[in-house]
Amino acid sequence: MTPSEITFRRSTARVLTYAVVVALAALIFAGFMGLVFDESWRDPFALVVVAIVGAAVYLPIRREPGLPMRLTADSLTLTGADGETLETPWDNVKTARVRRWLSPALLCELADGDRAHPPLERWGWAEAAKGTRAAGIERPYGIRVSLVGVTPGVRQLRAEIQRRAASG
Repeated sequence: MTPSEITFRRSTARVLTYAVVVALAALIFAGFMGLVFDESWRDPFALVVVAIVGAAVYLPIRREPGLPMRLTADSLTLTGADGETLETPWDNVKTARVRRWLSPALLCELADGDRAHPPLERWGWAEAAKGTRAAGIERPYGIRVSLVGVTPGVRQLRAEIQRRAASG
């Protein structure tokens, strides 16, 4: 791998950590609600709810499209929901930014879907991402990639995108 190329992947350990943190937050909330309503936090119903919250966070993240993602000096390569790759030159990336802190996502928009390889049809990424958190795209050539559990890290991705946007 050349120094100008970096690959971002989803780390199972990081995704599990995220799910455990969310489940612990739900457990703390259940304990607080138990104090407020004078019920035991060890109530089996509360523990089942916490387990469901953890699973509801972990399972959908595992199948989100976009990762692995490769950034090179010339192009951005994403992996679609079907496992196919989508590669586009940097000068075709109209906007690219990382949003949010707790559940980060890369939002980008292509200037021309025909310049991507394979060509991206209007609303193509949104269609492929139906039923995932990557859905909800607002632009015809918009792409949303969940970055929960990404390694080497969201901060490094932000820096790499800014560096490539400044040089492009």
